[in-house]
Amino acid sequence: MDKLQKQRFVFVIILGVVGLLGYSGLRVDAMTVTSLTDDYSKEVKQLTARIAELEKRMDKFASDLKELLSLPDRSTPDNGAKREPQNNDEPKPPVSVGGEIIIIVDSFSKIPDDLKLLAEAEELKGQESVDKSEIKKLEEQSRKLLDAMKELDKRDHTGRGMSDAEYRRLMQENTNQRSDISSKIAQIKEEINKRKNLENTKRRTAVGKGQKIEGHFGTKNYIVFTKLDCSKIVAQGVSLLLISPKSIRSSNGVEEYEVSRVELASVKK
Repeated sequence: MDKLQKQRFVFVIILGVVGLLGYSGLRVDAMTVTSLTDDYSKEVKQLTARIAELEKRMDKFASDLKELLSLPDRSTPDNGAKREPQNNDEPKPPVSVGGEIIIIVDSFSKIPDDLKLLAEAEELKGQESVDKSEIKKLEEQSRKLLDAMKELDKRDHTGRGMSDAEYRRLMQENTNQRSDISSKIAQIKEEINKRKNLENTKRRTAVGKGQKIEGHFGTKNYIVFTKLDCSKIVAQGVSLLLISPKSIRSSNGVEEYEVSRVELASVKK
């Protein structure tokens, strides 16, 4: 019997006790009145009516008391009774100790390539062709300077009027120019190697890996991006355990996650 039923039970008992007391008093009054003269016949009729009303109330009290006593005691849980599912009970995805959640797959597809990164890689490759053209121009300048130095040396040995100081100045200037060109070419080649490595990194990163999985649990919808290819175990309608989920965003009733991997799970839909 729960608290509310106990309160009703006590209240009915109180009414019953009051009614019994009133009933007993009226019976005494009625017995006394019957011994009086006919002048009190009117009062006797009134008392008789009140006694009849109290008898009805006593019958009602006995019926209520019987109904209350027949109710089961609900102060302790009924282990044998099955709880009927409530319409407003929304299923929630099971969450493990490590934070993994379970979803039911609706659809999935391969994560597409990152077109932005691919475009950046192509841009880097285009810059490499420009730099190689610049290297060819610099190499041609260096070759011309070397030819000029050879010509200068030839003129000196044929005795074509040139002082030693002028000869040394021209030779040193030629050497310095060719050295600057060599340094510039080495710098450009280093930049080409750096850009080439960056280009390769962007291309590797741009290639789509894993799957984009759309699923649900109850009324909640999920979009999951995997880091590894899991197409061999993913299928429509299967239950998946998301390993190490990382929340990306939540909007319009859709939860988005990144996960390291997924595993098959067994849950009731």
